[in-house]
Order: sequence, then C-alpha cells, then structure tokens
Amino acid sequence: MQKELYIATHSIQFRNTIKSVLKNISVSIHQGDRIALVGDNGSGKSTLMKILADILPITKGSITKLGTTWYLPQLDLEMFRTQKTISEYLGQYIEDWWNVLIELEQKYSVLLPEDRIIGTLSGGELVKLHLALGFYIQPEILILDEPTNHLDIQATEVLSQMIRDYPHSVLITSHNGY
Repeated sequence: MQKELYIATHSIQFRNTIKSVLKNISVSIHQGDRIALVGDNGSGKSTLMKILADILPITKGSITKLGTTWYLPQLDLEMFRTQKTISEYLGQYIEDWWNVLIELEQKYSVLLPEDRIIGTLSGGELVKLHLALGFYIQPEILILDEPTNHLDIQATEVLSQMIRDYPHSVLITSHNGY
C-alpha cells in the first residue's frame, strides 16, 4: 500500500544575496515518514526547512505541497523581546490555546501561567511551548529545526517518544546524530 504524498520538491534551488545555498534538491515526504537532516552549520538544513514551511521562496525548481506543515524554528531571539502574554501568543494560532498549556504540563511537567510574558521565558521553556503547540496542532508534517537545543536529557527523551508516537510525518534537523 502506497503512503500518501505530503510534499515533493523537484530540483529546487535557493540563492541568497551572497551565494547558492541549495542546488538541485529533490525530496519526497510521505505519510508517516521520519526524516532527520544531520549536518554542520551552514550546510543548508534550516534553509531547506524554511522552504518546506513556506517561509523562504525557492529560486528555481518546483514544490508540490499536499499536506499541512508546522515549523518549529531554532530559538528565535526576537521572541525574548515580545511583551505578549502566553495566552495572546498561543491565541494567534488556535482558539483553544489553553489545551497547549495542558499538553505542556502533561508532557514536560512545565506549568506556565497564561498571563506570563513570552519574553520572560527561558530558552528551554520557549522550545517546550513551541513543541507542545506543534504537537497539539497535529499538522501532516511537523518540521522541527534543532528542537533539542535548550532541552535537558529528560525533555529530549519525551520529545523522542512524542516523535515515535506522532501519527503523521516528522522532519527534524540537528547537529547531533542521536
């Protein structure tokens, strides 16, 4: 039985103002795939993730996108400047935002008050909040860009189990082969 196709790229390229970052990349992501991109800084992993999440445009090639995506960025320093509360931030994405806080507490044992300012969260709290949101939304392709940064061993183990149990596809980047 053939798995449902979520994304297919054909010879995509991306060039920034300085150089070509990606050349002739073809990728297919199907239902249930678990794909890990492991490589050095500057190798184009995050660029590819942002292209698949519709954050960056391709320079050349084509993309067929048949599934929904959720992109968890590497730690976004701009988030530490925001004065939005957790409820305001989550409310941008989903109506029943409080369920994300329940998920966060159940999975990661992190209790965050809804009126806490996003800019006051630690790196680990922010990553866990984004992970809880992404897993709660349940997109067909969960795109995780360096999700283990700022996570302790226990939180990394929880994340690993959540990825194994996830009913759709997961694309993850890391410097760490584990």
